[in-house]
Amino acid sequence: MRIALLGFLSLLISCSNNDVPIDCSVSDLTLNLVSTVPATGCGVGDGTISISAQGGTGGYEYKIQNGIFQSSGEFVDLTPGIYSFVVRDKDKCETTLDNIVLMATDISFSADVIENTNCVGGNGSITISIGGGQPPYQYKLGDDAFGTNNVFTELDAGNYLITVKDNNECISELNINVSQGITHTSWSSEILPIIENSCALNGCHDGGNINHSDLRIYSNAKFYATLIKTYTQDGSMPFEGEPLEQYEIDRIACWVDEGALNN
Repeated sequence: MRIALLGFLSLLISCSNNDVPIDCSVSDLTLNLVSTVPATGCGVGDGTISISAQGGTGGYEYKIQNGIFQSSGEFVDLTPGIYSFVVRDKDKCETTLDNIVLMATDISFSADVIENTNCVGGNGSITISIGGGQPPYQYKLGDDAFGTNNVFTELDAGNYLITVKDNNECISELNINVSQGITHTSWSSEILPIIENSCALNGCHDGGNINHSDLRIYSNAKFYATLIKTYTQDGSMPFEGEPLEQYEIDRIACWVDEGALNN
């Protein structure tokens, strides 16, 4: 990994014409559920979900996940299911409201979602429960075939489409988000070995070159953590030798995102 102080400073001088970059990570933008109006039946598209944003910089636009933004926080003509929503403000900061259930007078859904706490390889899960309709029910994840299993395991963080079907062939779509929990990625047992094996080589970040910090020393790695993540993800690091495996890149990202802890 070849990290120069000049590269670090270039990130600090990244704006021109006195533009001020927006840091959406500190935005207080929130999205809240206002109300739901159940659909009148399974498969009937006459339900409503109303949502409302607060904070941020105003000028809100709303959308169903993967949909098109609109000025209103009211979504009509919805079939029963589970939905996720996105709001953005005029600074283009965004936040989400996940796993909102829209029931019908004759069918209801619930999803027990367990977050993913692995950095490499998912351990999240979704368990679907259905009330009403006409059992037996069938379920499928994404483009898989329908089956009787209502539990989906080993999931990475992300959005999933689960489709359910009752014995009357009434189909409902459940758009469910599995959140990312803390992975507790370890500096000493997971990150340091990557640096020792792939980065601290031939006078590059091994303490043998005054122009390159020794990244085996935690305080140095902590200082350059954001750059380490950036350069490993764009493939420019390590500068010499074999490129990192994707699981190594992912572990570095998890460690940095969780505060680059000395654990």
